[in-house]
Amino acid sequence: MRTTLTLAGTLLMLLMPLARAGEKGPAPPADDDKRPLVLFIGDSLSVGGRGHPNQEKYPRWSYVEAIKVLAEGKGPYRFEKRAAGGQSICGKYRSLYYASRNVTVGGKRSKPVEGLAFIVFQDSATGHKPTPEEYEAALREIVGFVEKRPGVRLVLCTTAFERLSEKKADLAEAWKKVNEVMRKLAEEKKLGLIRQDIYWQRYIDWYLAKKLPLKEEKHWRLTGTRIDSVHPGPTGSIFMAMQIARELGIPADKLDLDHPDLPIEKARAEAIRDFVYSWTEPTVVPLPGAKEGD
Repeated sequence: MRTTLTLAGTLLMLLMPLARAGEKGPAPPADDDKRPLVLFIGDSLSVGGRGHPNQEKYPRWSYVEAIKVLAEGKGPYRFEKRAAGGQSICGKYRSLYYASRNVTVGGKRSKPVEGLAFIVFQDSATGHKPTPEEYEAALREIVGFVEKRPGVRLVLCTTAFERLSEKKADLAEAWKKVNEVMRKLAEEKKLGLIRQDIYWQRYIDWYLAKKLPLKEEKHWRLTGTRIDSVHPGPTGSIFMAMQIARELGIPADKLDLDHPDLPIEKARAEAIRDFVYSWTEPTVVPLPGAKEGD
């Protein structure tokens, strides 16, 4: 997940909108789009990679681009992101700390982002592997920034992996510590929490139970046909986007499975949608017809 970006280059990327000048990708929302903004802040999982068949249009494809394709057209929100690979909120590589500060309370050269409804924060802290105490102190600062913006809700997103090798056991342990801190603060501060550490395994168990032939099964894998273990591939990005859409209270019928930029077959997308929306856990924003706390 770590990159060789210079600090200046990383900060520049963080301050740029999702569709940057000169880069093809999803069109940015129209200036008169007054829908509430969901802003994603994260590391390389949020940056994305070569996960879309149309590399010219989507040189970087992540769950954020996926949720734009699925839910921005007919849904209640617009979506943007600030992301940098290998970065976190503490230690040497802490650009996500500054991004979180700048969008909420502003910095020396930046103003707070207007129209914010949610910040969905994803961080695996891979580049630094902080102690739980160090990470908790930094995350409390992030929570403090958001608390200065009445009406803005912070949603934390834990990290998961697919078939991580024993050689990377230390990485798995580092992620578990970060996830534990997120769970602790979410409970204490009544924050939204998206449990990727639960949902990824639930999905893996679900698709493996299908006992598909290998040539078909590999296309259902979260991190791509070669199993990169960490970064979502075409199917994984759609799965994460649908999870997040559900958590934000976006009904299943608002997901556009006929969008021409959907990177997987419609039948697979429909199956994943039906699976995700069959879950019974309460969501951050209640789905239509559900009561608070259901």
